[in-house]
Amino acid sequence: VLKKRLASIPMMPSKSVVRQFAPEYLEQRKNGLSDFLRQVCIRRDAVNCREVQDFLLLRQRVPHLSHPDASEPVQSAEVQEASFGIAHFDYDPVQGFLLLGSSDFSWASRVDTKITNIKMPWEKKAPNLPSSQMSVWQQS
Repeated sequence: VLKKRLASIPMMPSKSVVRQFAPEYLEQRKNGLSDFLRQVCIRRDAVNCREVQDFLLLRQRVPHLSHPDASEPVQSAEVQEASFGIAHFDYDPVQGFLLLGSSDFSWASRVDTKITNIKMPWEKKAPNLPSSQMSVWQQS
């Protein structure tokens, strides 16, 4: 569910096809799950997601989350592939929309993306790695 709502969420550590009880495997899985939860919990958009709040029982433990403030903005859409810096934004106060246009500001990363996107003769089509992203926020 999270992967559908938040496209750039990290992947959960993979499970074993066969049940394993080896201490090394269990420790590795525990560390992987801890890292995953840590990465999810540092993202405001993920913590604002109802599924995360329900899973972590946040709405039961933090009273103001059970009655969200209508003036607090919520992210309504995101397209993200890498870390970008804000290049442009536009705010519509009537409808409460904030549109952020971002671009990859690292010259080395931009050059790498351009080179990677070149179609080679043996490829049917060129890769299409992004060099920008857009986020839409809506005030509820």
